[in-house]
Amino acid sequence: ASTIMDAILGTVKNLANVTEAVGYNNPNDTIDSNGIPAHSISLVVSGGDITQIATTIMNKKGPGCGTFGTTSVSVNNQYGIPEIIKFFLTQVVQVTVNISISPLTSYTTNIGTEIQNAVAAYINNLTTGMNVKASKLYGPANLTSPDGDTFEITSLSIAGGFPDLNLWFYQQAACQPSNVVLTLPTL
Repeated sequence: ASTIMDAILGTVKNLANVTEAVGYNNPNDTIDSNGIPAHSISLVVSGGDITQIATTIMNKKGPGCGTFGTTSVSVNNQYGIPEIIKFFLTQVVQVTVNISISPLTSYTTNIGTEIQNAVAAYINNLTTGMNVKASKLYGPANLTSPDGDTFEITSLSIAGGFPDLNLWFYQQAACQPSNVVLTLPTL
């Protein structure tokens, strides 16, 4: 590792059952835009054992460096003195997308299922801290009909009426295909 943060992240990512780890460093004298206190680090971790994560952070961070997060774990340092290590466990935010479509002659319910799967897959591939932008969801939804001959999207929105869903750096969007709600005109 070329930096202390790289060493911490590399070691945390190698812990059993950790699927993702992202690190933030605030070397400044003031709180940063994420709310991380001065001269502190913050890790966002998906999966793994919290005691192992905290022990790794404690063993790898530099002296005088604070830690920040909503998960607090007391671990003993090399001298047997307890230290409180803080970090974030990834907070999963379930997303619902409402899509109104106008079916054309060759539309089938299988195409509707493909739309749901494609939109959910796109959202599930976003990494921790990435916002969900409604304008970006048109692409995956339309991939099921590249020539536009099976349906037209008449509206698309994220539940709650938001054009975009802005997430904190410790949050990750998730979506089940059933949470992509298709509305077709009633006949």
